[in-house]
Amino acid sequence: MNFFRKNLFPQRGFSLIEIMLAISTISILIILIASFPNAINLVTKSQHQSLAREIISKQIEDLRSLSYINLSLGETQLLDSRLSLLPNGNGKVLVESCDGTTCSNNEKTKKITVRVSWKEGSRTQDVNVSTLISEGGLSK
Repeated sequence: MNFFRKNLFPQRGFSLIEIMLAISTISILIILIASFPNAINLVTKSQHQSLAREIISKQIEDLRSLSYINLSLGETQLLDSRLSLLPNGNGKVLVESCDGTTCSNNEKTKKITVRVSWKEGSRTQDVNVSTLISEGGLSK
């Protein structure tokens, strides 16, 4: 008789396992939603750094195509239309004589430093690349 009574009145409510699964699922969703803005910021920062490196690579390639004599010493503003894609983006090219520690045998070499900077939130980010360009180029 007791057997029939249990089937006529099934137990209501949730088991402990069902409650734990529901809490776990909700917790995972909350963690994913909370980390989403940070992930977007990291992707944006990575895209900005990649673009800055592309701009610098193109500028160095252009400078290497010039002859050593045509490289004027001093600092100039970097002109690249892609700088407008960076928030408050700007760039500079610095051409200076090679210092004695690097060019110890009086080589005719100039040090080129290309810098691209931009604002990432409240912080200024920048990418700097330096290279040497010698008279005669890479073949000598």
